[in-house]
Amino acid sequence: MGTNKTVEVSKEQVEQATAMWRGFTKISKYSLIAICASLVLLAIILL
Repeated sequence: MGTNKTVEVSKEQVEQATAMWRGFTKISKYSLIAICASLVLLAIILL
């Protein structure tokens, strides 16, 4: 069975997790843009 315990989280841990999330979303955004650009370029070349 699960337990419900209060977890202590420091301000530094929250800041580190926030920075990691922002980095992840930035990489995801640029990866998606690169994929879309590649698909558009392929569509133009093949048509």
